[in-house]
Amino acid sequence: MLNQIAFAVELPLQTNCGFNEMCVGYKYLFHALNNCRDDPNTVEQHFQQARNIIRKRILEGVYQADDSLQALVDGLEQHALQIRGAFPEVREAHAIRVQQKIRETDDKTLIMVAGGMRAFQEAETTGRLFDETGLDAEAVERDSGIEAKAAAIQRTGGRAARVEILKRTSQAVKDVEGSALGKGAQTAAAGYSIVQMLKDIFGGA
Repeated sequence: MLNQIAFAVELPLQTNCGFNEMCVGYKYLFHALNNCRDDPNTVEQHFQQARNIIRKRILEGVYQADDSLQALVDGLEQHALQIRGAFPEVREAHAIRVQQKIRETDDKTLIMVAGGMRAFQEAETTGRLFDETGLDAEAVERDSGIEAKAAAIQRTGGRAARVEILKRTSQAVKDVEGSALGKGAQTAAAGYSIVQMLKDIFGGA
């Protein structure tokens, strides 16, 4: 699994997309791949940190949206999910970080997160998945407790990752703006992507 990421890291280095060995994201990946292979918790956190940094630089225009760089971003997300699935201790540590982030998050931001979840529900889900995502959004909207909110955000975040909603952040904001998805979604349009907001809570932890 780690060898796949090592290969994915090398591809954008051979392009002119702006990603290189001096980049902080690359340094996180180099450290994880060369010094932390026997520590899945650190690998998972470094993969998430590198993914967040690289993706932010793409959105800012610092890195060009090269196919190989996008493949690296997607691969890091996929492998972080796989690590959490394969190692219960990593999954538990991640859940604790998410719960703590929610404790530190104000009500206004949680309302925007719930709006983002409902935007994802309307745009990307049907049937049973539609119903389950709606229930998760309701759990975040209501005073349902830290653990319930954390689990709901993690579930919706995982669904969003699986349908690659990260590739459509800017368009998602435009699509929901002015719709009936609630004040949270409209507030999020003010320079802060709905999907990025979800990732900041469940994925960046």
